[in-house]
Amino acid sequence: MGLEAAHVRWHSQNGPDEVRNALALCALHHALLDLGVLGLTPDLRIRVSGRYVARNDAGRAVDALAGRTVAAPRPGNPPVDPAFITWHDRQVFKHPAAA
Repeated sequence: MGLEAAHVRWHSQNGPDEVRNALALCALHHALLDLGVLGLTPDLRIRVSGRYVARNDAGRAVDALAGRTVAAPRPGNPPVDPAFITWHDRQVFKHPAAA
């Protein structure tokens, strides 16, 4: 399985092509990030949308990512910039509907 460079703030929305705006993800997790199923907390933990419904073992594997810490960048590379995480949280991540 190959890795893809996923923009946290999308390139089409003025997200720069920089390491501080990227995650190395497989195609599935990249798609889930772009769909707002996956997101990040400011302390670089994985969020899974409350709107996501797991229907099989593969889906439950996505749910199991919740709260896990993103791997640290290689030495000399910056972590994801919190400003891009905030943008993704506000513009893309699927928050549960208000009660």
